[in-house]
Amino acid sequence: MTGDFALRDVILVVAALAGIYFVVMALRLYQVARHKRHAEMHMPLVDPAVPPQFDDEEDDEEPVLYAPPPRAAPAPPPPPQQDFNAELQRSQMDTEIRQLREEVLALREEIVELKTARRVSPQYADAMALAQRGLTAQDLADRCDISIGEAELVAALARGTQTFDEEDPYGGARTRTA
Repeated sequence: MTGDFALRDVILVVAALAGIYFVVMALRLYQVARHKRHAEMHMPLVDPAVPPQFDDEEDDEEPVLYAPPPRAAPAPPPPPQQDFNAELQRSQMDTEIRQLREEVLALREEIVELKTARRVSPQYADAMALAQRGLTAQDLADRCDISIGEAELVAALARGTQTFDEEDPYGGARTRTA
């Protein structure tokens, strides 16, 4: 049985892969713990933004043996690089949001087209797709070999409810029907 893998070989390979995965994850965990310890060691014990509190109830006549440390100066404003980075990130996020909204709008239109096409008989699917692209009833009839009446019906279905708000071609005002 040279060249054939036995069940034992497969189990050994899987166990070796699992062992390697365990070692890699243990090393990552060790690095995270070491980084956390390093950050805690270099963290200041006193918050520099909070000024120290002193008791001013001492007599003015006694000599001052202890002078309080000077108060910390206010923190300098963040460098302009950080403001620029924040503004850059915000503009990138705005651009991404705008693109995503456009994609969602395009997908919604596509869903409407698919729902409309689903309501139509399969023999009129090509005519419906062409009508949604704006072809006239006469063009639909010529290209799809259907009668002009069928083409007008398909074109009306493709236009949907937007035509119900328009005026009647015979001079009367149409009312919208649901």
